[in-house]
This record gives sequence, C-alpha cells and structure tokens, in this order.
Amino acid sequence: MDIDSVAHEVKSCYVKYQSSITRQIEKDAILASTEATGINGAVWHLVASDRSGTIGADPCVLDLLGENGITYVIHLP
Repeated sequence: MDIDSVAHEVKSCYVKYQSSITRQIEKDAILASTEATGINGAVWHLVASDRSGTIGADPCVLDLLGENGITYVIHLP
C-alpha cells in the first residue's frame, strides 16, 4: 500500500461502540474502496488521551474495523 494513498484517523481516548463511530467506519470503508477517491486503504490510530489516560476501543469497534478492511494500530504510551 502506498503511504500517500492511505487515509489516517486518530482517536485519542477509549472508543466506545456507538452509532457515530459505526457511521464513521462505514464512511471510511467506502472512501477506501472507491477508486475515484485515490485512497487505497484506511488506518485508525488509537492513542492515549492526555486528559483521561484511556486508550483502545470496544472489542465491537475493533471487530467492525476488521470486517470493513480497516487496519488499526494501538500506540501504547
């Protein structure tokens, strides 16, 4: 995958499973799979929140990312 053609999303807290997140995952999957966008993939980066110290995501979120072909990376502090 060409790094220049990958969409990156950064979440800086524990990501809860909720409708706004599922919609964003669906939109990112469509963006990454539509040739006209020039985007060949998507990666979500999960980083620790400075405020709460939380990191990661609900297992349902991680499953949904995988089902939609979106890679995720958990960046430990």
